[in-house]
Order: sequence, then structure tokens, then C-alpha cells
Amino acid sequence: MKCFPSIQTVCNSKLSCWREYIRSVAGLQSWGGAIGDGTASQLKDIYDLHTLTDILERCDKRGQAFWEYVEEREGKEIWPFLQEIWQTMQDAIARGLEAEGVLSGSLGVPRKAWAFYRKTINAGEHHKRPGLLSAYALAVSEENAAGGQVVTAPTCGSCGVLPSVLRYIQENFHCQEDTILRALATAGLIGNLIKQNASISGAQVGCQGEVGAACAMAPAQPRN
Repeated sequence: MKCFPSIQTVCNSKLSCWREYIRSVAGLQSWGGAIGDGTASQLKDIYDLHTLTDILERCDKRGQAFWEYVEEREGKEIWPFLQEIWQTMQDAIARGLEAEGVLSGSLGVPRKAWAFYRKTINAGEHHKRPGLLSAYALAVSEENAAGGQVVTAPTCGSCGVLPSVLRYIQENFHCQEDTILRALATAGLIGNLIKQNASISGAQVGCQGEVGAACAMAPAQPRN
């Protein structure tokens, strides 16, 4: 597991609702959005505002976008790390769309992302949006289930939502990478607010809480 955005430390970081889940790193685990090394988060040392109302008021007064507030609090070093996070998301989608067969384990669950993707490509424009969004999200989720490298966004259980939305937006609106990175910064800010004021942990609020948090992070992007 890697913490977001600091690769070297776990949870003692900026935008810490993001963590790259790497199973080869011994001693670090993720339990339904919980942070497994027991280190306390230090978000309050980075962000001076802790509610969306306060952040909206600040941004409106200064004419800032959410991503500009993130940059102000995090520093410009946030962008290279977000670039790495975005690349990791894209790689997970690519691997998941190519992989066929059955997921490891005794249940014998077949991979479906590749089939969704190919059927969508051949089905025409009417089915394009729901088909591609489903295929991309399944691809990342299946990579998670297979023990692959994914970005918790904000948890492993909801790791497919945000990469799917961003990939679809980039492909269909021809966004520059800077726009995607700003969207990631905005989404991370929303995820942090949920984590701090409620919970992103499936162990606490169930799977619907994890996916609900991811669904709140994704549409936050238009304010970029």
C-alpha cells in the first residue's frame, strides 16, 4: 500500500484518502477503507478548513477553484504524484480489459470486463456510455480482486468508480492531462472531507458507503 500522495510514508500524508494498494509490501493492509499501520492521519496539519461550506466560502471569496485550494495547501509537488496516481489508474484499466479467464480463488468467478468492453465496442453509440463506464470500472475492480495494483479511490472496494469516470471523460471530451490531474485533486479533497467528517470505511458504513464516497468524488470535478 502506498499513501497518497507521499510514496515513502503511510497515512502521514497529504490527500491521504488516496492510497495505492500494493500487496507485495509486507505489514501494510487495508481493511475496508481503514488504514492498516495504525498511524494517525495528519490532515489537520495540512488543510485549515474541514467542511465543504467553509471551503466553498473561501474559494468564492478568492475566485479559486477547488484544485487551486488543494495546490495552495499541498504545494506544487502534488502534481507529479497525481500524475503517477493517474498512470496507475490507467494501467489497472488496461490490464483488466485484456485479462480473461477466472479470478484466483475457490469461487471460480469469471472475469467480465473484457467481455463488457468488446460487446460495447460492437454495440454502437447508443450503448457506448453505460457500456464503457461499466467495463472500465469492472476492469479495475477485477484487478483488485486478482491482487493487482490499484489506487484506493477512496477504498479498494470502490477503486473502479473514479478511474472509469476519468477515462471516459478524457476519451470523449479530449481533456488534457492537466485537466485530469486537477480533477483528481478535487476528487481527493472531497474524499478527505468525507473521511474526516463521516467515514469511507466499509467496515463502518458498508459497501454503499465506500461506493457512495467514490460517487461523490467523481462529480466534484466540474468545478475545476
